[in-house]
Formats: sequence, structure tokens, C-alpha cells
Amino acid sequence: MKQKPLKLGVFASSDSLMKAILDVREEYEDIDFLISGKSLDDALEEGQKMIRQGVEAIISRRGTAHLLRQHLKVPIVSLPHFTVELIASLRKASAYGRKVLLPCFGDDLIDLGTLSKLLNIEIVQGYYTDKKSLFRSVEWGKQQGCSVALGGNRTREAAQAVGLPFVEIAVSHEEVRAAIENARSVAISNRAYRTLASHYQGILDAASEGIIAVDVKGTISAANRVARRIFSGKITEGYSLLDIFPSRRFLRPLAEGQAIMDVIEEIEGQKYLVSRIPIFNDDEVVGGIYFFKEIGEVLEAEKAVRRVLARGLVAKYNFSDIIYASSLMNDVVETAKQFAMTDSTVLLVGETGTGKELFAHSIHNSSSRKKGPFVTVNCAALPESLLESELFGYEEGAFTGSRKGGKAGRFEMAHRGTIFLDEIDSTPQQVQIRLLRILQEKEVIRIGGDRKIPIDVRVVAASSRDLMDVVKNGTFRSDLFFRLNVLKIEIPPLRQRPEDILVLLEHFIHVTAKQYGLKAVTLPPHLLDRLMRYSWPGNVRQLRNFAERLVLTSNLPLKNQGVEKLVNELMASDSDRPLTGPEACSPPLSTHSIIDAKKNEIEKALIRNTLEQCRWNRTLAARQLGISRTTLWRKIKLFGIQCE
Repeated sequence: MKQKPLKLGVFASSDSLMKAILDVREEYEDIDFLISGKSLDDALEEGQKMIRQGVEAIISRRGTAHLLRQHLKVPIVSLPHFTVELIASLRKASAYGRKVLLPCFGDDLIDLGTLSKLLNIEIVQGYYTDKKSLFRSVEWGKQQGCSVALGGNRTREAAQAVGLPFVEIAVSHEEVRAAIENARSVAISNRAYRTLASHYQGILDAASEGIIAVDVKGTISAANRVARRIFSGKITEGYSLLDIFPSRRFLRPLAEGQAIMDVIEEIEGQKYLVSRIPIFNDDEVVGGIYFFKEIGEVLEAEKAVRRVLARGLVAKYNFSDIIYASSLMNDVVETAKQFAMTDSTVLLVGETGTGKELFAHSIHNSSSRKKGPFVTVNCAALPESLLESELFGYEEGAFTGSRKGGKAGRFEMAHRGTIFLDEIDSTPQQVQIRLLRILQEKEVIRIGGDRKIPIDVRVVAASSRDLMDVVKNGTFRSDLFFRLNVLKIEIPPLRQRPEDILVLLEHFIHVTAKQYGLKAVTLPPHLLDRLMRYSWPGNVRQLRNFAERLVLTSNLPLKNQGVEKLVNELMASDSDRPLTGPEACSPPLSTHSIIDAKKNEIEKALIRNTLEQCRWNRTLAARQLGISRTTLWRKIKLFGIQCE
């Protein structure tokens, strides 16, 4: 994009300066010049007019430049004084006498003692700060016996007023060019700064929340469009935050150096979520940023988050959500935690209902990919053609009914995250071939396309059967099995870890009771003993459903639906199932050997799991457990639970 020409203002306060500007301006095609012959006090009004006309920098002699800097906000560039030109002007002035008056703005121009000796003259410097003081300085110089005055047009006027001869300080074309180049550089830098400031303001204005920045005293330095709307135009740079919020508590983050997040405040009759964050520079508070979110927009954002959660792109569970008391399950969880810290493929093997998906969520949330997407696919729930398009995506026109523009597959959606392939053992052979290629090449090709799309995805697969047995049956590719079987986790069925039954039952009873606002049910020891003996073919999922049925039944006035009857029905459903594996050789369990012997272990696990779910908030955990905070503290010490 072609840059618009720079616009520079010039105050040519002497004849030689005016001539030099008019001579050299044609050399600068990229600059528009606004030229004025005024100086000192008379230049202020003209300078303001130039700013309204869009000048980006102003050039003038040093006295005028000093006054303009005090009142104008654009860059002001002083004309440089080249020694050669000054010497020539002083030599010319010496023709009137040895004593030369040189009015100076503020202080000495240069070391004039050297020039005095060189030219064999006495240079008297008179100081001034405005037009009136310049006239007084010239009059004083005449009283001191000066025979001539040296300077620009205003000095000429002052000298003529007291009858003193005058010599103009000559300005060369080189001096003017140097000043123009300097002004050009300053104007370009200032334009770049304004552009950057506009970008930052654009970023602020693009935010959906109100933003106000202040300095350490609470003076407003920046605000965005939303903040100006919220406060009905009361926001102005340079005003204090206390002009809007009379209460000094709004300045607490600046005084204390502590952020205050998400406090509900009422402003102009509307409720907002307000956050106040201090800004530090080398550990010193130098300002603060205030954020204002409309409550309605916060609620809409929450709905959007829920829609994302519903699409399965976020892992919802952590290892703290896995409830257990057995050492067997503890070993499995600890192994999974170690595997989560790697980036290798994980294969989860376990019977239906053992919690494979819970482990997949937890592995993702404990990995370096936890901020990325978590995408789930049930390979047994879709027919082959639909499973292919769901996993790998498709291009427009790939098949009848395909979406215009095509569709990204689940692997693309999982980029930089984790994909969970549940029931991987049910995957058709054709899909297995494409899966193998993705695992090997780290790229996916959509159905109906030929473009290779690079992906960065971690795979967690799950199977309810031993994949090696499926390989032997010829329904699962051995090469894909070896690709998946990098890190293997076998989740034991519930019948192999009876210590977990009562802990899980207690947990699900409390969860269900809380969910429906009902009273938790307590089972007598003889029923607990029977539940401990039950094989639970549906594992944790079956146990959870049974706990929900227990709570609902015990709280509803249903006839012939007692707790004991529910347990009897449960036992009857498993009466014909033969025992296999380790449980077939286990001795009979008794109430005293199981319940009493495991009571402390179960209670310890229940307390620890509840504390983890409540993020170690003891008050909340005690409330959820139905005990006092003192009792909880005593049991924490009794069981030696290390609080985090």
C-alpha cells in the first residue's frame, strides 16, 4: 500500500531561512510543507493551525522550537547551527565594531570564547525566553556598548526599535536539509508509533469485555470501546478512576499488589463480573488493568463451553475421579499416571464397565496435551462406511449427501491433543489399514481426496477383549496390534478386587442422593456381605446403576420394592454364572473377615477420594461425608493422610 506524503510545518523566521526552504523543498516529493514566517509567541496560534491541518512534525529556530514544545503535542525539530555559517555571520557583524550582541534562547549556543579569539571580537550574549524578553535583551546589549546585533527577524525588529545595526545569522541549504531529514525521521517514527498504538487500541476494542488501564495513582491511561459504553462516556484519559468509582477499594490492587478476580459489581444498574490486576515492573507496582464482563455475556460463554463439552472435545475426568481402596487398583492407577507423562500410544484392556473411558480421560488430563482437544470415537457404534468418514473426514463430493466444502475427521479435530478409540477390537479390516497408516505416517487423507494433512495426535485405544486373541482369530491385523500395544494397561474386573466394592457403593450412593436431593441409604452388614460375594459381571457400571436404584427405591413409597428384595434380585441374576479365574479358588468371604477387617482401609480411601474431589477443602469434604470438620481432621491424623 502506497504511503501518503508526510506533512511538515516550517517556521522560517529569517529571510535566509525562508529562501533556503523555498529552494530545497522541491527535492522532497514525499513531503508536503506548510511554511510560516512567524516566530516566538506569534508562532503558537499558527502551530495549532498547522496541527489541525495534519502536520506530523514542525521545524523552527531553537527559541521558537522551545516555546512550541511547551504547548504543542507534535514533534518539534530545531534547526542546527553549523559553525561555518555562524563564523561567516560574526565576521560580517565585526565590520560594525568589535563588540557584537548575540541574543540566545536559554543558554550558550557553543563555546563562544574560541570564536571571540579567532575573530578578535567580543561576543556579548543576551538571554531571552519570549518576544518581550528578547526586546529587553537587545536594549540591554546596546547599553553595554554593543555596536551590532546578530540573529533572526525578531532580533532585527528589536534592533531596529533601539537603533542598533543588525546582521542576520545566515542559514545554508545544508542546514535546512539536515533539519528536514531529522524531521522526516521523527515523523516516520511517530507515524509508526501511532499505527502501533492504533493496533493496540484495535485489539482492546475487539475484546468483548470492558478494559481500563491506569497508572499507579489510578489515573486512566487507556480504555476500550466496551468500557466507554459501560460508563456512558465518562472514561477519559487523564481522569482518575476515583471519578468513576468513589470507593477507594477499587485501588486496592495497586496498593496491595494483589489481583482481585471475578467480583460481582453493579454499575449503572447493570451487574458485571469485575477483575482487577496490578501491573509490575521489576517487582514494583506501576499500574493496573480492570476488566468488566457483563453477567449476561458470561452466561452465554458458559453455554458455549457446555456445547463444546457436549461434542466430546474436552476430557472431563481426572485420576482423582477413580474410586478404589485395593492395592491392585492402586498399582494400575500409578502405572497409568506414569504412562500419561509420556507421549506414546496407550492400550487399555478391561471388561465392559471397568472404567476404560475414565482412564482415557485421566491420562489426557495428566499429559502435556491436556490443553489440547480430547476426541472420543466408539468404533463399535458406527457402520464401516460411516466410521471411515467420521475418523478420517471427507472432501466435497466424495459421496452422495456429503457436506459442501467437506468435513474434517476426528483425527484432524484431535490435532495437538488425544483421540480415544473405544472398542478398537470391533474395527473393520478396511478401517484398520487406514488407522495403521495414520499411526505410521502421522498424516491423514480425507475420503475422496489426495491431500496429505499432517496431524499431531496421541492415540489411546480401548478393548474389552484381549487383542492378541482377536489377532489369532484373524479379525484384527497383527501389525496394527503391535502399533497399539506400546503401553498396555489391564484394568481388573470388580470381582478380582472386592475391597473396592464397598468404597464404590458408598461413593455412588452419596453421589445419587446428592444428585436427586434424597437421603442416602445405609445397608445392614448381612446385605453388604452378600454384595461383596457377588461377581458383578457388569463391573463398576453395574454397581453404579444398582446404587442409584437403591437410593431411589428406598426414598420412594413403592410397594414390594425393599432394599433386601433388590439385593435378592441382583443375586438371582448371577446364580447360574460359573466362577472362573482367581475367584473360583478363593475361600468363602465372611462378614467379619471382609467388612470389619477392611473397614479402616475402606474409610481411609473414601476420605482421601472425597478430599481429592473437593480439592483438599476440608470444610467441603466434611460436609460431603456427613461428618464434622473436627471428626474429619481426627481421621486424617488417624489414617496418616498427607494433605496436599
